[in-house]
Amino acid sequence: HLRASIDAIISSPTIVASFEDFPLDKEEYWNGSDKTGSQIDGGFGSIAYANNFISGSYRFNNTFNETWNSWSGFAVSNKTSVVFNDYSDQYNSAVGHGVHESHNYAVVFPYGETIDVLNKPEGVIVPGFYLTNTANNVKAYEEGDGITGEFRDGDWCKLTVTGIHLDGSISEVEVYLADYRFPSISKKKYLDYWQWVDLSSLGLVKSISFKVTSSHNNEYGMTTPGYFCIDDFGGVPDETSDIDNENDFPIELKATEFYTLGGMRIASPSTPGVYLVKMSDGTVRKILYK
Repeated sequence: HLRASIDAIISSPTIVASFEDFPLDKEEYWNGSDKTGSQIDGGFGSIAYANNFISGSYRFNNTFNETWNSWSGFAVSNKTSVVFNDYSDQYNSAVGHGVHESHNYAVVFPYGETIDVLNKPEGVIVPGFYLTNTANNVKAYEEGDGITGEFRDGDWCKLTVTGIHLDGSISEVEVYLADYRFPSISKKKYLDYWQWVDLSSLGLVKSISFKVTSSHNNEYGMTTPGYFCIDDFGGVPDETSDIDNENDFPIELKATEFYTLGGMRIASPSTPGVYLVKMSDGTVRKILYK
């Protein structure tokens, strides 16, 4: 129940991870190369470091491989360019800023690293987070990037969010970073804006992990870039901006639950206005009913 989930968070001391508390100069990023964590075996004779940073009430884990000068897990960026030319641009988002014009956002390249809940032994209900693509992914979808071809009808790139409970059991939410499965849909088929992702259905979680999958693969695995960006992790959806019109939704998605902006569940909208609507893919969106 959306209202119950929001009430649980409001009454909790859990703090939203906005990433604004991470110190960055303008047009800068952090990827773990300062090696603040513990040295670990990076595999194949390489040296790596297990790093982390804290934003709000959550710990974001990062691995930096010194030998290969590569990273995975969670990085932080305030880069404003939405262009990808080479891998020096891997910290550019598809939007050019954080949610609500904020500066910092997290860039994610998951390789088993987790987001851990702090100071809550029983876990917390995470309402959700905002999601968008990186500039790297957008270029791959539109043009191909030399490793993967451009996306065509039938292609897709999907993010699976896994909640890990205190007893070790898991639950999942899926959302598409790019969705070309339905050629009759004329709207843009990938995220180049901040999309709210509802995680309340995961229940109480101690940690969360991510996995990106795609229709583009070869014998070695996925060829689509496995990056994405997140912001306001553990927050609630903004009720004043980024309003979607109901006619913009892909035809395969269905509205499953309706709520007023105050969080009251209703059978269906009876008067014109803006409503929170839970969709069949688990996301919560704002729809303008006319």
